[in-house]
Amino acid sequence: MEELFKNPHRVKQEYLQWLNDNISVIKSNDDVVEIQTPFLNHFNDWIYIYLVKKDNNLYLSDGGNTLNELELSGVKLNTDAKKRIMNNFLIVNGLSINNDVIIKKTSVNTLAQDKHTFIQGILSINDMFILNRTNIRSLFIEEVKKYFDEIGVRYSTEIGLIGRSGLQHIFNFIIPKSNQFLERIIYTINNLNNKEKVDSTLMKFIDIRDIRRDTIGVVIINDIDNNIKNEYIEAFNNYEIKPILFSKISEYQAFLAN
Repeated sequence: MEELFKNPHRVKQEYLQWLNDNISVIKSNDDVVEIQTPFLNHFNDWIYIYLVKKDNNLYLSDGGNTLNELELSGVKLNTDAKKRIMNNFLIVNGLSINNDVIIKKTSVNTLAQDKHTFIQGILSINDMFILNRTNIRSLFIEEVKKYFDEIGVRYSTEIGLIGRSGLQHIFNFIIPKSNQFLERIIYTINNLNNKEKVDSTLMKFIDIRDIRRDTIGVVIINDIDNNIKNEYIEAFNNYEIKPILFSKISEYQAFLAN
């Protein structure tokens, strides 16, 4: 274990190796390749994506699964707030929706980065829009943003940062450096329900650490709707990423607002 902390990049290397080893590719036909990812949706089923060739162009597709599964969970994009968040998220990640299918145009040269972005996008959409409270009025990321506005946090939203691996990672908020604190890079997690989500979040921060050295990594976790395992919190602490439980976010007001 001590060796891991002396060489944190080993975590990234092992994560990328695990990702490569656990992606199953099935050639469905001449124009579609089915890809089983090692990530689970909120039904604990594997997430599948598809590489589609159409009119001499390449596209990544979710096959319509994401929005269909959200609807089966009772989540409908029927408010202006939800539509705005979804549209902004799609734009940042270079995704679009065509007949309820989430797609991303790609190419042979950009396929690795685009596949990474696409999978992370699908995971984030699943996380953002799974709402456990019956009468919830807003999405978790909106609740975080509302709190930031109330206490006067200066922030930018939905920022893409390129890590040492060459992959781009999307973070929800960045708070600039101040006289009291270094730059704070923040990722929000609405539904922290499995180790794979912990590992993929750790990889984001570890990958950008060499590129943006004078920063503090922060995860804000929804513990109001979910029971969070102590081992997940410890994992973030072990890699010097500050976990903030949303139920206790007021305790970090000075850290966030200054």
